Amino acid sequence: MQEKRGEKMKLEKLKGLLVEHKKTYADLAELLGVSITTINSKMNGKTQFDVVEATMISDWLGLDCSSRVDIFLHNNLHNIQVIS
Repeated sequence: MQEKRGEKMKLEKLKGLLVEHKKTYADLAELLGVSITTINSKMNGKTQFDVVEATMISDWLGLDCSSRVDIFLHNNLHNIQVIS
């Protein structure tokens, strides 16, 4: 259950960044070329963003390397040092 809670916290960070950048789920769906239903599924933790999607979102939001790791990598990979 710990991992699920950690994933939810990461998605909350992503949701916050979307609000900060005045972006909607519709904007995100358009960027990724998927439906809003798919975005809802990913943002609610039912499915995950793949590497290509994570990269596209990170570039779109201007995320630094540390933020990318924080939001998109699983908890068990968090101890990896990021070199930027």
